[in-house]
Amino acid sequence: MGIALGTDTGGSMTIPSACCGIVGMRPSSDRYPRDGLIGLSHTRDTVGVMATSVADLRSVDAIITTTKRAETRNRPSRLPRLALPTEYFEDLDDHIGRQVEAALDVLARNGAELKQVSIKGIVDEATDHGFAVVAYEAPRMLQRYLRRLVAPYDRLDVAALAEATASSDVKMILTDMLTHPVGRSRYWTALRVRQRLGDRFKELMHSSAVDALVYPTLAVVPPLLSGGPSLVHNGREMPTFPAMTRHTEAGSYLGNPSITVPVLNGPGLPVGLTFETLRNHDELLLDIADYAESTLSASRPS
Repeated sequence: MGIALGTDTGGSMTIPSACCGIVGMRPSSDRYPRDGLIGLSHTRDTVGVMATSVADLRSVDAIITTTKRAETRNRPSRLPRLALPTEYFEDLDDHIGRQVEAALDVLARNGAELKQVSIKGIVDEATDHGFAVVAYEAPRMLQRYLRRLVAPYDRLDVAALAEATASSDVKMILTDMLTHPVGRSRYWTALRVRQRLGDRFKELMHSSAVDALVYPTLAVVPPLLSGGPSLVHNGREMPTFPAMTRHTEAGSYLGNPSITVPVLNGPGLPVGLTFETLRNHDELLLDIADYAESTLSASRPS
């Protein structure tokens, strides 16, 4: 068994998993305990799992949630009904587009029902309001953590932490939180929007009669670690952070569970395919990921 635990605020489980060609799960918010974590956002943070297979991931999930094996298998065995959000299939890297298209074709030929949906309104509002939650909560949570440290570290503040941060994009984000602080009014607006968008997402899933969304985990190929705060995608230079989190921001803002599985069939950098569903439907999501992993693996040449 190969597993690792981590934390996810806006894609930190599924994005690196997709980059490395492994399975990664961001569970529903509050599915796992968060005791002892250095948190950024009590609204958006969750512990997640990276694993070499869905079976390993399911085993860890069962241990954390004390779910019995019989309970995890006692669900309908019909093939999944999946929705392709059109907004997440636009402006893809050619390599990713080809691999994902081939993977979806395999799933469809093996019984999965696929249909297109639009989530533009949800994505647009999530992009407008989602970061405000983190920007308001993170400085406060980090400062509380620093105050609990032993002397002399308890005298550190978030500004000193930002200055010492090695990652250029994380440093930029922390600095921006301090120089352009989010006020209480905007924060409460973002929380209300989150609730409303969660209701809209639930209505979309029910009206479309689907079990989960399916889409490329990343629109861009994994950049070099030394690449800095920007990358080149389809001939255009763009900031690395929003490019990498383009498909993970909305779901993590809503607290939805998601799983990425590797789909690469041939040479090239790893490509991940994400499945995302309603909050507290994690067992269904694990079943869908199990089906996808086994179906895609069976289609690969030996």
